[in-house]
Amino acid sequence: MPLEIIGERILRDAQAEYEKIIINAKEAALEIVDQAKRKAEAYSNNMSEKSQQEHTRLLRENVATARLKARDEVVGTKQQLIDEAFEKAEVLLGKMDDQEYAQLVAGRLAKESSDGGAVVLDQAFESLNGQIVKEANDLLKKSGRKPVKLSTEKRNIGRGFILAHEKIEQNYVFSRLFKVARDTYETAVAKTIF
Repeated sequence: MPLEIIGERILRDAQAEYEKIIINAKEAALEIVDQAKRKAEAYSNNMSEKSQQEHTRLLRENVATARLKARDEVVGTKQQLIDEAFEKAEVLLGKMDDQEYAQLVAGRLAKESSDGGAVVLDQAFESLNGQIVKEANDLLKKSGRKPVKLSTEKRNIGRGFILAHEKIEQNYVFSRLFKVARDTYETAVAKTIF
């Protein structure tokens, strides 16, 4: 499953969740503002004309405070939705079957490799590592680029790969890529649902 599809799914899920939560947040915000107005009005009914200015000031303060609380609730809800969307994406990536995972890594490896090198894959996926390198090399061959070879080095890197050229390593481990790309995707998710 390509990262673009995962990104689209994040956006769709986040939009649906946003619509549910934001309606509740707006209703709660309106209720907070209404309560503040009722409280201030009840207070003013018991006041004399001399304290009318104080009443107006209190009314403004109560409404301003209620609006700030409502805004904070909406902002908190938006951040929670974004966090949940990224958590769901990582879970989705973790639930890929072996063939989907092998195709995803091979495609990404072929896209990122320009001049061969050695690829380090997690030893937990040892049964797939040969298939991943073969599929990547088939794609590299079609585009006229040098093949990669499977490194003999054993590491526990998780899902993804490290591409090594002499003494330089390029880290394409998915957990790291999620952290690096989060700011970009977070902005895109926020723009889409808010």
